[in-house]
Amino acid sequence: MPHIDPDREAWELFKGLPRDRPIHMLNLITLKTRAEYPEGHPGHGKDISGADAYRAYGRGIAPVFERLGARQVWAGRPQVMVTLDVIADVYKKLRKLQDQQVENRLAAAGTRQPLRR
Repeated sequence: MPHIDPDREAWELFKGLPRDRPIHMLNLITLKTRAEYPEGHPGHGKDISGADAYRAYGRGIAPVFERLGARQVWAGRPQVMVTLDVIADVYKKLRKLQDQQVENRLAAAGTRQPLRR
Protein backbone atom coordinates (compact mmCIF):
# COMPACT_ATOMS: atom_id res chain seq x y z
CA MET A 1 0.00 0.00 0.00
CA PRO A 2 1.57 3.37 -0.99
CA HIS A 3 2.31 5.90 1.70
CA ILE A 4 3.98 9.26 2.10
CA ASP A 5 7.17 9.29 4.11
CA PRO A 6 8.45 12.84 4.63
CA ASP A 7 12.10 13.45 3.88
CA ARG A 8 14.45 15.01 6.45
CA GLU A 9 13.84 18.55 5.15
CA ALA A 10 10.05 18.20 5.39
CA TRP A 11 10.34 16.70 8.88
CA GLU A 12 12.54 19.61 10.03
CA LEU A 13 9.99 22.09 8.64
CA PHE A 14 7.23 20.27 10.52
CA LYS A 15 9.23 20.30 13.77
CA GLY A 16 9.85 24.03 13.33
CA LEU A 17 6.18 24.98 13.16
CA PRO A 18 4.95 27.42 15.83
CA ARG A 19 3.93 25.62 19.03
CA ASP A 20 1.40 28.23 20.15
CA ARG A 21 -1.32 27.21 17.69
CA PRO A 22 -2.95 23.98 16.53
CA ILE A 23 -1.49 21.83 13.78
CA HIS A 24 -4.07 20.17 11.56
CA MET A 25 -3.12 16.91 9.89
CA LEU A 26 -5.07 15.40 7.03
CA ASN A 27 -4.81 11.64 6.78
CA LEU A 28 -6.02 10.27 3.47
CA ILE A 29 -6.46 6.55 3.90
CA THR A 30 -7.75 3.64 1.88
CA LEU A 31 -9.47 0.88 3.83
CA LYS A 32 -9.20 -2.77 2.91
CA THR A 33 -12.51 -4.53 2.33
CA ARG A 34 -11.62 -7.01 5.09
CA ALA A 35 -9.19 -6.37 7.94
CA GLU A 36 -6.02 -8.45 8.02
CA TYR A 37 -4.47 -8.98 11.43
CA PRO A 38 -1.25 -10.88 12.19
CA GLU A 39 -1.31 -14.11 14.12
CA GLY A 40 -1.57 -13.44 17.84
CA HIS A 41 -3.73 -10.33 17.36
CA PRO A 42 -7.25 -10.60 18.89
CA GLY A 43 -8.77 -9.88 15.45
CA HIS A 44 -6.74 -12.52 13.60
CA GLY A 45 -8.97 -14.86 11.60
CA LYS A 46 -12.14 -12.88 12.34
CA ASP A 47 -14.39 -11.50 9.61
CA ILE A 48 -13.99 -7.78 10.30
CA SER A 49 -14.46 -5.09 7.68
CA GLY A 50 -11.72 -2.55 7.12
CA ALA A 51 -14.15 0.20 8.15
CA ASP A 52 -15.00 -1.58 11.42
CA ALA A 53 -11.31 -2.17 12.11
CA TYR A 54 -10.56 1.51 11.56
CA ARG A 55 -13.42 2.54 13.86
CA ALA A 56 -11.98 0.22 16.55
CA TYR A 57 -8.57 1.82 16.02
CA GLY A 58 -10.18 5.26 16.46
CA ARG A 59 -11.76 4.22 19.76
CA GLY A 60 -8.44 2.83 20.95
CA ILE A 61 -6.31 5.80 19.95
CA ALA A 62 -8.74 8.45 21.31
CA PRO A 63 -7.34 8.28 24.89
CA VAL A 64 -3.80 8.72 23.51
CA PHE A 65 -4.90 11.79 21.55
CA GLU A 66 -6.58 13.16 24.66
CA ARG A 67 -3.44 12.70 26.78
CA LEU A 68 -1.45 14.58 24.13
CA GLY A 69 -4.00 17.40 23.93
CA ALA A 70 -5.00 16.36 20.40
CA ARG A 71 -8.40 15.52 19.01
CA GLN A 72 -10.03 14.36 15.83
CA VAL A 73 -11.97 17.25 14.32
CA TRP A 74 -13.55 15.49 11.35
CA ALA A 75 -13.88 12.09 9.78
CA GLY A 76 -15.79 11.37 6.62
CA ARG A 77 -15.89 9.90 3.18
CA PRO A 78 -14.44 12.15 0.46
CA GLN A 79 -16.60 12.47 -2.61
CA VAL A 80 -13.77 13.18 -5.04
CA MET A 81 -9.98 13.10 -5.00
CA VAL A 82 -7.92 15.80 -6.67
CA THR A 83 -4.17 16.18 -6.99
CA LEU A 84 -2.21 18.33 -4.56
CA ASP A 85 -1.44 20.79 -7.37
CA VAL A 86 -5.17 21.33 -7.86
CA ILE A 87 -5.70 21.73 -4.12
CA ALA A 88 -2.90 24.31 -3.91
CA ASP A 89 -4.34 26.24 -6.85
CA VAL A 90 -7.85 26.24 -5.36
CA TYR A 91 -6.52 27.30 -1.95
CA LYS A 92 -4.69 30.26 -3.49
CA LYS A 93 -7.90 31.37 -5.16
CA LEU A 94 -9.95 30.90 -2.00
CA ARG A 95 -7.38 32.70 0.09
CA LYS A 96 -7.39 35.67 -2.24
CA LEU A 97 -11.16 35.75 -2.17
CA GLN A 98 -11.17 35.62 1.61
CA ASP A 99 -8.65 38.47 1.85
CA GLN A 100 -10.69 40.56 -0.56
CA GLN A 101 -13.88 39.98 1.43
CA VAL A 102 -12.22 41.07 4.68
CA GLU A 103 -10.80 44.18 3.05
CA ASN A 104 -14.18 45.12 1.58
CA ARG A 105 -15.93 44.64 4.92
CA LEU A 106 -13.36 46.81 6.70
CA ALA A 107 -13.68 49.48 4.01
CA ALA A 108 -17.49 49.40 4.21
CA ALA A 109 -17.28 49.87 7.98
CA GLY A 110 -15.08 52.92 7.40
CA THR A 111 -12.04 51.25 8.94
CA ARG A 112 -9.81 51.59 5.87
CA GLN A 113 -9.83 51.63 2.09
CA PRO A 114 -9.54 48.33 0.18
CA LEU A 115 -5.97 47.52 -0.85
CA ARG A 116 -7.04 45.99 -4.18
CA ARG A 117 -9.75 46.90 -6.64
